[in-house]
Amino acid sequence: MFLDSQLVTFSRQLEELRKELTARRLNQPWINQKKKITFDDVYGMEQEKEELADLITYLKADQPNLVNFDQIKPRGYLLYGPPGTGKSFLMKALCEETGAYYLEIDPSRFDKTYVGEGNEELEKIWREAESHDKSIIFIDEISGLANRETKSDNKVAINIVNNLLLKLDGFKSSEKKIILMAATNHLNQVDAALKNRFSKLIKIDLIQDEEIEGFLKHQLRNYQISYHTFNHLSTIATKCQKKGYSNRDLSKIIDNAYQKTYKYKVQNPLHSVMLPSDLDEVLDYQQGIKKTFAQIKKHRLAQETVYQDWLKGIKSFLPKKKDLTKVIKQYRFHTLTWPGHDEPSDVLAFVKKPFNKWRTDAYQYAFSSATFSKGLVVDSPLNRYIGFMRCEEATGVMWFYYDGPQYLLNEDKDYYIGNADLPYDPNNQIGFGSTKTYHLHFNPVRKTLSVYTEKFNVE
Repeated sequence: MFLDSQLVTFSRQLEELRKELTARRLNQPWINQKKKITFDDVYGMEQEKEELADLITYLKADQPNLVNFDQIKPRGYLLYGPPGTGKSFLMKALCEETGAYYLEIDPSRFDKTYVGEGNEELEKIWREAESHDKSIIFIDEISGLANRETKSDNKVAINIVNNLLLKLDGFKSSEKKIILMAATNHLNQVDAALKNRFSKLIKIDLIQDEEIEGFLKHQLRNYQISYHTFNHLSTIATKCQKKGYSNRDLSKIIDNAYQKTYKYKVQNPLHSVMLPSDLDEVLDYQQGIKKTFAQIKKHRLAQETVYQDWLKGIKSFLPKKKDLTKVIKQYRFHTLTWPGHDEPSDVLAFVKKPFNKWRTDAYQYAFSSATFSKGLVVDSPLNRYIGFMRCEEATGVMWFYYDGPQYLLNEDKDYYIGNADLPYDPNNQIGFGSTKTYHLHFNPVRKTLSVYTEKFNVE
């Protein structure tokens, strides 16, 4: 699970980098697209998401195939609960899921000095919403609006609420899909009539103790963390239980720990990912557990050592880094190599001798009748870097040359490099009248040239 999440994140970042490099190569402007927030980014809250799914269906229904469904116009939902539980984040995800135009409003926007200015602001917001086919107006901390049941609010503030109620009542007459969403930490402070205008009231409560570990893993999926940190999250989650922490509190712990990670990475490049000590340092401070500087440093150094030992262990299972140093080499062959692990059983006896001794029973020189041809580049990793030919100056010699990276020459493998058409006498006649094709292979470590009936180490 840990490696899967890290690979998904790396693949996503690699794809973004590829797009950016492509744009720069084509001399096109590059705008780093901000990732959309969807319900997949919201951890848990399955029941709450299901409640909001009704709105998603409504806003996405361009031509509903249900009789009179177009007459149903939800007025909106009010999310309430303790602070920091993710109400605003859930709203942003809802907006992205529906593709609706999003207007986020703070009640302080209606606090104006002069009479009528607040209502003008409200009218401006509604005009902006009605300029789109579907819109979500989100009022965060709606309890900040006047409550007509209290005597402390002034007439101007109360008038804003009255106007807002009229707007909500007018939703049914509008052809546009406008949804008013709101959130509050203090449901009891919201005007009763305003509260009743919402189609649903959905409580967003504090995260449950058993959900904390999953939430931490969910939040860390886009961060660089060590395997030990991933496992350590269960310990962190246990320490966070029964503390009344909200989603925001837990997110702050992670963010602050990642800031520690970066600070220590600057000091020590080996501290390249979030380690358990980063989380421990932040959580101890959060929970008032006092540690001396020496204790904190000792714990951090120990975790850095554990991480480096783990990296060494992982690297031992990984392929060695390829040596891309360019080398030019020449090889001189006087014979094919016998025996091989899959050598042909039907070759003529003299083919196993040095090239200059390839003689038929009639004492005809046979090496000149052999043909060696290089395979296609796509057939072998070696073929793009090699060439071979007979030596005209020296009888019975094959020249083989290589111009490519060093790492291929370090592999003890028989690479398929082409075909060898060798003298063949199926009727066991004196002399030769035909050839047969075998697969030519080269081993750069053993410096051998062999023929086989099959191809080995192809791409």
